[in-house]
Amino acid sequence: MSRSLDASVATVAPDVTVLPASSLDAPARAHLVALVNAAFATHAWLFPGGERTDDETFREETAGADLLLLHDSAGPDPTAPTAPGVPVAMAMIRPDDRWPGALYLGMVAVRPTAQRRGYGAALVRAAEDEARRRGLLRVTLGTVPELGNTAYYERKGYVVVSRDPKPAGTWGSSAPFTLLRMEKDLSAARTAPPRC
Repeated sequence: MSRSLDASVATVAPDVTVLPASSLDAPARAHLVALVNAAFATHAWLFPGGERTDDETFREETAGADLLLLHDSAGPDPTAPTAPGVPVAMAMIRPDDRWPGALYLGMVAVRPTAQRRGYGAALVRAAEDEARRRGLLRVTLGTVPELGNTAYYERKGYVVVSRDPKPAGTWGSSAPFTLLRMEKDLSAARTAPPRC
């Protein structure tokens, strides 16, 4: 069964829903591909042509995964032409096959006109909540420090567990870069009291 982006699905945090990536219909996938590409457009040196993904790559990367979709509680972002129900941010989650007992968080993307409003942080918290709900004790992610987001994840309790230098040409990049593997141990993380 295919779903559009405004289908009713499980809510794991305010305005964040989880649904199987395989349940999306083609128009919903197209909206998410556009969202991811817009979010990564400033990193053209890493993703030549300004595209982080396309429909085929998106389907391959999200095969067997769930998506976290964040909808702005005030409604769709008024500064971007979107249809009602189209998310302002998204991320992919799935059990990490390289690290048993961990949930992998990837493809975190926030519409450029909505960045710096806490949507990325909401997705990270939702992934951590979903990991706990699934009985998993860690969340892992991969990031490229040259994109400038390592300190962001460190402030959220993630630590670097491996560094993998990549030569120019990896992913079509025009320069060498480092792929970091980061992890957060949820058994040690204190949960904040509920907000009133």
